[in-house]
Amino acid sequence: MEETPVVLESPTLTTPPQFSDLVRATQFGRYDECKQYLEENLFDVNQRDLENVTLLHWAAINNQSNIVDYFLSKGADINAIGGDLKSTPLQWAARQGHLAMVVLLLKRGADYNIVDGEGCNTLHLAAQFGHTPIVAYLVAKGMDLDRPDTNGMTALMWSAYRVSKIDPTRLLITLGSSLKMADYQHKNTALHWAVCAKNLTAITLLLEAKADVDIQV
Repeated sequence: MEETPVVLESPTLTTPPQFSDLVRATQFGRYDECKQYLEENLFDVNQRDLENVTLLHWAAINNQSNIVDYFLSKGADINAIGGDLKSTPLQWAARQGHLAMVVLLLKRGADYNIVDGEGCNTLHLAAQFGHTPIVAYLVAKGMDLDRPDTNGMTALMWSAYRVSKIDPTRLLITLGSSLKMADYQHKNTALHWAVCAKNLTAITLLLEAKADVDIQV
């Protein structure tokens, strides 16, 4: 009589969660999954990935407001510097044009005057990338229109050089940005930068605002 072989079930193998799993959950807005990882003390809320980026950065750049709120409630550093450009979560949100996220982070205490690895504060970044609503909000919250970056570039200079649309250049002019300030290295005013970029829209706006074409700096 043949014996029936005994078949043992293979044990279920579970792969421990990796920090990259939490990063992906953050990026895709999977709130419950993020909460589970942190509530079970599997990871620290201020832990960084291989790019030296925090969870709060990833939540901010992906406009995940509820996850940002949760991470902050768990002690996330709102002004953490991370990534290749050494930026804060607020700066990441401003670059992407996420106005609601910018509003949220400022309400929770983010510092808009921190400069990134390229010497720019939050207003400079919003102007560079043409995010007019964010420019308007930051100025309304008290940011200095003419505060230069570490190279002497103002928000108006950046907008005149980088943005071909009417705004935020028009807005910055209307709000009283200096037309005479020049950057430190090239000694260019906003009008000079508009000419360098062949930005006809900005050139027209600046000339209409009586920018001095003969200014010597």
